Amino acid sequence: MPISKPILALAALVGVSGLAGCGVASEGLSPRAVALADDFVLLGAPGYCADMTSVDLAHDPQVVLFGSCQALRGNRFVQGPDVPALVTVAVTEIGPSVPSVSSLEAFLSSTEGRAFMSRSGRAETVEVLRTRRRDGILMLHATDTSPGRPPGTLAENWRAVMAVEGRLVSISVLPFADDPLSTDLAFATLEAQCARIRQANLN
Repeated sequence: MPISKPILALAALVGVSGLAGCGVASEGLSPRAVALADDFVLLGAPGYCADMTSVDLAHDPQVVLFGSCQALRGNRFVQGPDVPALVTVAVTEIGPSVPSVSSLEAFLSSTEGRAFMSRSGRAETVEVLRTRRRDGILMLHATDTSPGRPPGTLAENWRAVMAVEGRLVSISVLPFADDPLSTDLAFATLEAQCARIRQANLN
């Protein structure tokens, strides 16, 4: 089926442009779950909390940045993630028209799709290294050499795109330069985050 431009923009969303990254916030500003419109819930994977000082819930797509609960709350006794990274979740409503995983994969592997994934809008800055399809989810491992990524993170990133309850959800995992991730760990983190959001919104 054809994919509309707004859906493609979300599917390719890096989700970190303009986000300063995880600072230290009070516990009230770093919940484990964030409720969007119509009780749609974004729940962080174990050890991840939302940085409410660096999110955008006023526009479409809505964007939430998740980081270590320990760092955000400034409390070493709080559970942190087993896999340290920045996790960005973006959500937009699509209704019943859900793009197929194969059509998303084909688009994001194209020149136009790589331009959508680029923070600078330039396809040549993005390289798609591999893709996976699993349980209705498209996952990609890519690099984006554009400027503007969060301080301390690497150019490589892992992304997942899935449909949940009439919404398209895009998740990005960005590793830290001083603690890089293996591909298996990064994909496992994506899968855990996808599972949490699905479970939180079961009807």
